Amino acid sequence: MNTNNTFTTSDIALATALVVKGFPILKLERELSGRRVTFVFEQSSEINETTNKFWQKKLAVEPSAYFHELKDIKTRLYSE
Repeated sequence: MNTNNTFTTSDIALATALVVKGFPILKLERELSGRRVTFVFEQSSEINETTNKFWQKKLAVEPSAYFHELKDIKTRLYSE
């Protein structure tokens, strides 16, 4: 989802790929139930292009970097 200056997703795989590609997570927004988290990124044309490549299965990332970022994101999710 895109707003004026932020890009959001609740998909952890996409969020991880974006971090690997150099887009830092600005913040995590948790629903009141605590079950769903939304990842908030800064909006840009590059993030839109990267997201489109991700959904088209055309985005390449280094597997080891992806694995380590996924671990870091999960640690962040469960520690907050």
